Amino acid sequence: MTAFARLSAIALLTLSATACVENTHSTKSMVEAMSSCEKIEALLTAHQNGFSKIRTAKSTTPRIDIWKARYNLVGDSCQIWGWSGNRYDYVCSAIAPSEYIAREWYEKAKLETNKCLNDSWTMTESPRKIGNGSKAVFSQKGSDLSIATHVIETR
Repeated sequence: MTAFARLSAIALLTLSATACVENTHSTKSMVEAMSSCEKIEALLTAHQNGFSKIRTAKSTTPRIDIWKARYNLVGDSCQIWGWSGNRYDYVCSAIAPSEYIAREWYEKAKLETNKCLNDSWTMTESPRKIGNGSKAVFSQKGSDLSIATHVIETR
């Protein structure tokens, strides 16, 4: 098996990490001081308004609008993806130096997310449909909101 070097941890989230603050040193410090559960709760709250308070620097393509995020939950390049129908995803990725570390990050993301959600959330895990890797999706019955983490093979 080839090395897995990319991990989108707590990514393809349809979530974000704090409310309505600007991207300043104090914002970064505040986000860094938050627990995993506080970040996930803030992401769930921010999703309700399409992450409007944390979007900056918009790029448009024929199928999707992409904004830089005011802060990064994972890695150093989180984005908000805007799809038709007012659907939004908060997406982060981090490059791991080895498959072993990528899988450690993936397992940690699953555990941390699971401990922060109440019993109405369920996790399903499956191989990715595109590319080698795995994904874990947390969802609630009757809601289209989900939190997903992926471990993805790169070349």
